Amino acid sequence: MTKLFRNIFLFSVLIAILIGSCKKKESEVKTPFDEKAMLGNIGEIVIKPLHQRFVQECGELVTAAQNFSTQNDSANLSAYQFQWKETRHWWKQCEAYILGVPAEIYINFKIDKWPTNQTFIDNNINGISTLNEAFVESQGSTAKGFPAIEYLVFNTNGDSLVLKNFTTDINATRRMDYLIALTLNLQTKATYLLQTWNDYLPDFETTVRTDIYGSLSKLINAQSSLLEQIVNTKLGYPLGKTNGDVAIPESVEDYLSKESVNDIRINLAGIQEAYLCSFGGNSGKGLRDFLNYNEAKKGDDLLSTVIDNKFAECFAALDKISSPLSGAVNSQKTDVEDLYIKIRDLLILYKSNMADDLGVTITFNDNDGD
Repeated sequence: MTKLFRNIFLFSVLIAILIGSCKKKESEVKTPFDEKAMLGNIGEIVIKPLHQRFVQECGELVTAAQNFSTQNDSANLSAYQFQWKETRHWWKQCEAYILGVPAEIYINFKIDKWPTNQTFIDNNINGISTLNEAFVESQGSTAKGFPAIEYLVFNTNGDSLVLKNFTTDINATRRMDYLIALTLNLQTKATYLLQTWNDYLPDFETTVRTDIYGSLSKLINAQSSLLEQIVNTKLGYPLGKTNGDVAIPESVEDYLSKESVNDIRINLAGIQEAYLCSFGGNSGKGLRDFLNYNEAKKGDDLLSTVIDNKFAECFAALDKISSPLSGAVNSQKTDVEDLYIKIRDLLILYKSNMADDLGVTITFNDNDGD
């Protein structure tokens, strides 16, 4: 009997060990990352309030235009110029979210297609058509939006010439009519974009798929595409990368308003907001959290740490450029080249390392500026 009891005891101990081992293995299984919750956070914390703010600023721009129309003086011109920059500040963050249905309606071109066609705008002002919002709506993208407004209210020869065009020029009244119409149309487009996002957000926040139709794929593709545009078009082209390294200063974005460097800074901030899922003091789960959940690495370092550092390097490189980008491509060429390289590095981290780790296929034209 003693031997029997000993065998029963040993068998019981073995069963207990096996059960404990199984429970331990079960507890070590990671809970799947909640991608749907992350998309919901990005949608509700970043995308929606960002577009709401853009609409709000467009309303302020309309007020500034009306004030300038009522009193054509330097103070009201300066106020309009300031509000144009402020409104554009929020739009440049929205550019990081041109994806899904909002991308399919191509409304971004009607808001910000550059370079603007100055000849078309001059012909419109010198013509006989009634210049109202309906007329602006009928025009092509290169005769409206932010760049068209910039052409009317900024001039490399100073604000005195701008004021002259709005006060004593033979077509001063029509020029003001066009400015008011452009501003109203911009507000209309911003409002429509917000409504489009409101309608699309439920789909964006719930479409968790591993193919190119998933929201995560669309987000990373859109932001990689914007990074590539910064590298190739906003920096590479003015630097002369396609012109035998001979700079083309006048090709910078926002040449007249001298906002080119700030445009790039705000574009990067817009991209980073989804990465961190942080906006207006609120935060949630973002792309960085997904990478950390996967314990994604680049070499011996966490991929999130590498991306964090690269964002910081890009912003620091932007801070080194003290003159307008149009001048810096010659006077600070080394600094602009450094910025070009750092943002190109960030692009590669997004479209290669991040995309690979999160199972995203990059579908836009693959050209990293090499």
